[in-house]
Amino acid sequence: MDARHNMHRTDSCAEGGFAKASARFGAVTAQGGWRKVTWGVVAGVAAVATAGSLMAPSAAIAAEWVNVGGTQYNAGTAAGDDAGTWAWDGADDMKLNGYNGGAIKAEGKLNIAYEGKNTVKTEPDYAGAAIKAQDGTSQKAELNITSSKSSDELNVTAEADAIKSTGDLSISGPGTVNTTSTSSDGIEAKGDLSITGSGTVNATGGTEGIQSKGETTIDSSGTVIAKGGEGYGIAAGSDLIIKGGGKVEASSISIEEEAAIWAKDGINISDGSQVKANSEGYLAVDTEGSLAVADASLNASGVEYGVYAYKGVTLDHATVTVRTSANGGQAIALITDGGDIVIKNGSIVDAFAEGKFSVAISTRNHQSNVAGGHIYISDSVVKAIARYVETGGDGPDHYSNDQSGKVIPEPRGLNIGIFAQTNEGITPASISIVRSKLT
Repeated sequence: MDARHNMHRTDSCAEGGFAKASARFGAVTAQGGWRKVTWGVVAGVAAVATAGSLMAPSAAIAAEWVNVGGTQYNAGTAAGDDAGTWAWDGADDMKLNGYNGGAIKAEGKLNIAYEGKNTVKTEPDYAGAAIKAQDGTSQKAELNITSSKSSDELNVTAEADAIKSTGDLSISGPGTVNTTSTSSDGIEAKGDLSITGSGTVNATGGTEGIQSKGETTIDSSGTVIAKGGEGYGIAAGSDLIIKGGGKVEASSISIEEEAAIWAKDGINISDGSQVKANSEGYLAVDTEGSLAVADASLNASGVEYGVYAYKGVTLDHATVTVRTSANGGQAIALITDGGDIVIKNGSIVDAFAEGKFSVAISTRNHQSNVAGGHIYISDSVVKAIARYVETGGDGPDHYSNDQSGKVIPEPRGLNIGIFAQTNEGITPASISIVRSKLT
């Protein structure tokens, strides 16, 4: 399912409870049927892929060539400039030390170690990424960027992607990496993406701030800031794993359906990490899988939805604050469609939703033999507030006439703190609260 069209927003909460069956359920049902009738086709595709892989680029070993500032250097011969601002060993290692120049591009694997202050910037008419590793004739792309000191700095600016790999991409070390793209992604990997170490990564994109087509791992005690323009702040094509005790701040200024944080398969936040997600669009955190926050914190704010985790939410010794405000529309702070909500082991949860139809914490189920519709709270402190504040007092906007001509107040909306619903679930809907403080 395409990330940009995966959304599942429902109609008004007033229709049949708080929501209709979402578009996701239709997709799941259709997908299940597809699996039943196409295993033979899948096997055939797998066989073709296996045979075709003999002709595909092999695992990354070294760059076949590099291009620095518009000049190409082929593998096997070391290259660099007289000032020593950049040097390439003719294989897979490149060093930057005070570099201030044009784009750096490689086919195959490229390891970039930067020292001091470095700037990579493309010309206005340059259509490519500022730093890029792409598949070569016989080598797959891999891009690794690292530093050795906290004072090291790498600034990358482009109209297209600032840093890109058509394979895996990693950023590590204690230094600072600043990327800015005016019309594309700040950082993009077609494979897996990892950010490790104790440094700072600041990625701003005209579309996504940070995007990968595979798994994204942030294992850092430093700071990662991802700002999306027309797209997501952070978008992961598989799982998103955040650990290491650092700070992650993601935001999206898109007023469409893109979230500050989106992951196709699931989101796991742990190990003392502090995550903030803010979206000016529909929601802050969105995943097709499940959300787990353990020994960590999450602060999320959106418009109609704060956190939407399709396959369930588990908060284990977590501190979670969710805010959503939709004025006169629908607002749900924390919701799952096909899974349960578990809050346990000293978690502190503050969920607030403001809208004419609003829910602070919600789980629901619309499909047989699928989880959902159950909330378990134990040994925790939970505040779940849903409200609708009318403006204008007793003005004409808040009254209407019935058939007899009598003036009556308009409905004030429907607001519920905690809501569990199951239409065709495995077991009936339930809410369990044990040894906890609930507001």
